[in-house]
Amino acid sequence: ACSNFTAFPNPAENELNIRFFSEVDDEITFEVYDVIGKLIVNKSVSVARGNNLITLDISFVSGRVYTLKTKVPLMGIVTNQKFIKI
Repeated sequence: ACSNFTAFPNPAENELNIRFFSEVDDEITFEVYDVIGKLIVNKSVSVARGNNLITLDISFVSGRVYTLKTKVPLMGIVTNQKFIKI
């Protein structure tokens, strides 16, 4: 399973980093939604067992509040975190 998802910095300017631990090699999808629920970023990545750090480019989005949704289909895990883009 994957756990301990942490998004930083918050607020973020051009990049949002996501740090987490994975017990197995897996595929994870990161989605960023605006306040009305519109999908802004959709990135799927293969991750290795152990600690991982993924960086999302958010330089092109406007400054406001967004939701980062993390999906781990194999484990049935979905997490949501709010962040601010400045």
